[in-house]
Amino acid sequence: EVSACLVGSEMCIRDRYKTRLPKVRLWLNEIINLCGEIPPDGFPIMFHCARGKDRTGIVVAVILLVLGFPVDLIEEEFLISSGTRREDIKGALEPIEKNVANYFRKIDLEKFRKNVIGVSNI
Repeated sequence: EVSACLVGSEMCIRDRYKTRLPKVRLWLNEIINLCGEIPPDGFPIMFHCARGKDRTGIVVAVILLVLGFPVDLIEEEFLISSGTRREDIKGALEPIEKNVANYFRKIDLEKFRKNVIGVSNI
C-alpha cells in the first residue's frame, strides 16, 4: 500500500498527466493493482493529496475509466476541481482509453471491477 503512495509522491505534478511515461504507467498500475486486491468488504477507500486535482484527480479518472465510465463524464467530473484544464485530463486518458486492457495488462481487471463494484463484465 505504501509503495503506490511513495511512487506518486516522488513525481513532479506535471508528470502525473503524462500517462505514456513508464514511471507514471507503473504508478497507475500499482494503484489499480492495490485496489484490485482489496476485498469487496474493504470499500469505500479514500484517495487524497494536497489539492485533490493532480494525483487524486488522475487516479480517480483512471479508476472510472477502468470501470467503464464514459470519457466525457470523467472529463466533466475532473473539471469540477478549480484550476483544472480539459486538455490535461484528455491528454492523460488518451493513451489509456485506446486500450485499457493493454495499459493494465499485468492486472486482473475483471477481479478489480468485481472487488470495486461487484460486477466483472462491463
